[in-house]
Amino acid sequence: MKQYQDCYWNYSNGILCLGNSRIERGMRINDLGMTPLYIKDLETGKMWWRPEEECAMLPAPIPGAILRLKSSVENRQGLSGNHLAVDAVWENEQGYYFRRRMILFPGFPFISMRAWIKCAGVWGEEMENGLDYSGAETLYSEEMKKKLAVADAIDAVPLPRSHYRLQEVMLLDKSDQRDTLVKEAEQPLYTFGWGSEEGNGSIFLVEDALDGSGLMAVKEAPSVLSMLGRKESDLIVKNNRSLQLRGTGLMGQQLSGEETPVYGATLGVGHIDSLRDDWLRLYRADWQAKDQVRIYSNTWGDRNQDKAVCHDFMLKEIAMAERLGVQVVQIDDGWQKGHTINSALKKNGVWSGYYAQDPHFWQVNKGKFPQGLLPLVKLAKEKGIEMALWFSPDSSNHFENWEKDLSTLISLWRETGIRRFKLDGVRIVSKMGEQRYVKLLEGLARESGGQICMNQDITAQIRLGQIYFREYGNLFVENRYSDFGSYYPHNTLKNLWQLSRWVPSVRLQMECLNRGRNHDKYPKDDPFAPACYSMDYLFALTIPSSPLIWMEMSHLKEEDALALQKIIAAYRPHQQAIIQSLVRPIGDMPSGQSFTGFQMEGVGQGYLLLFRENTKAEDYEYCVPSLQGSSLSFEILSSNAEAIGIAQQGDRIALHLPKPRSYVFLQYIPK
Repeated sequence: MKQYQDCYWNYSNGILCLGNSRIERGMRINDLGMTPLYIKDLETGKMWWRPEEECAMLPAPIPGAILRLKSSVENRQGLSGNHLAVDAVWENEQGYYFRRRMILFPGFPFISMRAWIKCAGVWGEEMENGLDYSGAETLYSEEMKKKLAVADAIDAVPLPRSHYRLQEVMLLDKSDQRDTLVKEAEQPLYTFGWGSEEGNGSIFLVEDALDGSGLMAVKEAPSVLSMLGRKESDLIVKNNRSLQLRGTGLMGQQLSGEETPVYGATLGVGHIDSLRDDWLRLYRADWQAKDQVRIYSNTWGDRNQDKAVCHDFMLKEIAMAERLGVQVVQIDDGWQKGHTINSALKKNGVWSGYYAQDPHFWQVNKGKFPQGLLPLVKLAKEKGIEMALWFSPDSSNHFENWEKDLSTLISLWRETGIRRFKLDGVRIVSKMGEQRYVKLLEGLARESGGQICMNQDITAQIRLGQIYFREYGNLFVENRYSDFGSYYPHNTLKNLWQLSRWVPSVRLQMECLNRGRNHDKYPKDDPFAPACYSMDYLFALTIPSSPLIWMEMSHLKEEDALALQKIIAAYRPHQQAIIQSLVRPIGDMPSGQSFTGFQMEGVGQGYLLLFRENTKAEDYEYCVPSLQGSSLSFEILSSNAEAIGIAQQGDRIALHLPKPRSYVFLQYIPK
């Protein structure tokens, strides 16, 4: 048995067994493929299993391959915590291979599996079950073929006979086109007939109604809007015997003969009431946040595009950032010599093919920044502020210029010290493109020793989404502008509240706009218009996230600048504690007319962020189950309300807020 902390693996008599103190998984694994046999919850003894003859087999997709196993301790250039990685590699004489990597973090009841393939040709429908058995069919008896997993399967879990409920969670991106980013559905899971049940989404929870035990299956892939080769459901319960995740992303894809990512899976066990919290903790182990979460500013929110961007203007922004307490000033599109399609200064800009349009596209615009960027970087650093840049990787011809992009960004980092880059304009239309874009992300982490922080825009086109390769940076979630009347604070709060159930909220960059602009873009009687809210309320709703001041700060009215300055000063001393907290949405879903909020639970203490939206009621009772059995004292850190009433009884927090559109941000500690 080989071990890292409480994680272990062993291969004996054709059975691979791996686990830690919380979970164990067993599978028959040989040259032909992998047959998952069981998953065991080591805390309760609950076993998800069936007799081997009833278990689904996932064949090795490389004909004539030989299996080999190896293990290592990894941390992805410091972007993840240390974990055990066990590789199962099926490789043939031609050097083609399929690699499954099983990943275990110490102390977590989850086992993840990432996969890669090295093969050439089009992965097509003619491949039986989505896998290429060409020349190897004689290895499979007719009876054995009946056991094969469904076409294009990623992973499988045996289901014992019982009564189940299925929860489907669909995470959506492309927020430029929609404002519902999470869809959840529940249904009984019928497992006593001879058909199949199907599900769609990214995350699935199966609850055994007889004992409350739960199984979580996460499809490690982009959102359903961006998955490659997706033709059918993402989950199927086949012949009442096994739950199978499907959709590798390979179908119809031209493989280049280089190693290419395949969509993977994470499986977890535990009581149904604790699995979501455990998943969020695992996500945080997979994504290290210490350098990722800062208060950013970005001028693009005021819709001047690249017109205002220049040296003198950025001096004003840095001065205001220092006054407000903003930590990172990000220069969006317009710092570079070339012009994109979003330029307000020049028509016929481009949105890919940058090097073809101008080999020097990504050089600093000397007309706007005659001294380059270094003087701004040095000035900002003196004030305790970092500079950041917007950048658009070249998506043309499946990211054929990814190495040029890597060289450009590494050079900018080495020459200026700028290590934070917003990656926008990404369009992944093929596995070849995905492979190269991921190589760019890997290269940035490797070449910088994990110093470069990626800020990935997921608002449009086909991108990686909220779960896939989650170790890389934070996520720019939505473009909202008062100029278009599309910014409604309660909707930004709603999106953060819903997403925070499944994605660590501090990875999500959520925006705060200038309430003093564009009053004429909203109906005069609209109670949800930005002008109806105080400036500190607009920032408060970003506290559980990675806050973004989405505006030209130097144009703030004095009263609004003072309000921002005050709440940021209240937030900053607690920022690191909040970053390390487990964030849970509480209250009702934000609607503009509800009581809502967040609990940010730390070790021995925590925070509550509570909102009274535009509702007539002045009183509300929050249910916060993790506070049961504790006796707490509360300190109000910031609020725009007076005569606040707060009281605890068990797991209930009674709140009195006398005026609508008010909030209270408070810390709690045991008495």
